[in-house]
Amino acid sequence: MASQNYYQIFGISKDASPDEIKQAYRKLAHKYHPDKNRDENEKLAEQKMKEINFIYSILSDPYKRKSYDETLGAKEYFESFDWDYEVRKTWIDIYCDELEVLDSTGRETKIKVGQRIFYPVDIDKSIITWKYKSKEYFDVYIKKIFDPDKKDSFAKVLEYDFKKEPLCLVHFGEQDLIIYKDDFRAFWLSEESYRKIDIKKGLITAVIVGLALIFGIYYLFASHPITQDQRDEIRNGLTSNRDSEWYRDFLKEEYKATDGEISYIESGRYETCSGEKVKTIEQTEVKNAPDFYALTAGELPKDTEVEILLYYSDKDTYKINSDKIIGWVPAKFLDKPICDTDQE
Repeated sequence: MASQNYYQIFGISKDASPDEIKQAYRKLAHKYHPDKNRDENEKLAEQKMKEINFIYSILSDPYKRKSYDETLGAKEYFESFDWDYEVRKTWIDIYCDELEVLDSTGRETKIKVGQRIFYPVDIDKSIITWKYKSKEYFDVYIKKIFDPDKKDSFAKVLEYDFKKEPLCLVHFGEQDLIIYKDDFRAFWLSEESYRKIDIKKGLITAVIVGLALIFGIYYLFASHPITQDQRDEIRNGLTSNRDSEWYRDFLKEEYKATDGEISYIESGRYETCSGEKVKTIEQTEVKNAPDFYALTAGELPKDTEVEILLYYSDKDTYKINSDKIIGWVPAKFLDKPICDTDQE
C-alpha cells in the first residue's frame, strides 16, 4: 500500500481549515468507532480510532501541525525507503540499535530497536450525560534508530537533506513514520517512562475505587439506617434458606440487586416485584439508591417502558430496569405502577 500523509488519510488538502479538519475527523470517527463495528472488525476499528485520534491531535494543534508540515518532504521521500535502502547504503551505516535520549517527561531514557514509544492523546468521552476528557496513549514500534554520531552522513547516504534531525523510523498503521528528535522531546514517551506512568495510573485508580466503595457503603447505611429489630432479623436469618447463597444469587440475577439491596430485601424493607411493565409519564432521573441525594445513574425520556423490580414503601420509590439504565425512580414519575410482590 502506498504511503499516505496525514492530510491524505483525512481526505483533505494541506491548507485545510480547522473546521475542515474537524469535519474530516468526525466523518472518520463515525465510520470507525468501535460501537459501530461490534463484529470481527472491532479490533481493527479500535486501532483505526487510535490512529485517527493521533492524527487529529496533531492537525488540530497549530504548533504540532506546523512541526509536522516541516516533515512532509521526508515522508514522501521515504515511501520507497525499505527496498531502496540497500542501494543507497554504500560506505557507512547511519543506524544504531539503542540510544540514550530525553523524552517529553524530561527523563533521560533509553530507546531500542523493537521497543514501543507512546504519544498521549486527549479523547472526548461520556458516561450517560457526563462528558469528560480521557488521556490515552497511541503507540508505535521502533524499526530503526538514527545514530547521532553519524548525522553529518544522513544526507550523503540517504540523498535527502532533513530540515530537522531524525531520531528513529517507526511503524505507523500500514506505513512508516519518521520521529524527529525535537518532536520526541516535546510529545513522545519512551517505553520506560510509559511503564512508570501506567503503574502510577493503576495505583491512583485503585485508591479512587477503594474510596468510592467506602463512600458508597457509608452513604447507604447513613441514609438507610437499620433498626436493631432489623439487625436481629438479618442475624437470625443467616441460617435460613432465605439467606442461603443460592437465594442471594437469585436476587442478583432476577432483581439486579446489589449486596446492600439484598440486605434490605432480607430485612423486609424492600419488596421484590413480579416484573410489571409500565411507562414513564415524563422525563425523569434514575438514581442509584431510593433517595433524593443519591447519585444519578442516568435519565429516561417520557413514555419509556420499564420493568419494576423492587419497591421501597417508605419513599414510595421503585427500582426499575430499562434497556440501558437500572436504578430507582419515584412512583410519581411512573404510569400507575404496581408491585405484585413475590415474597411470601
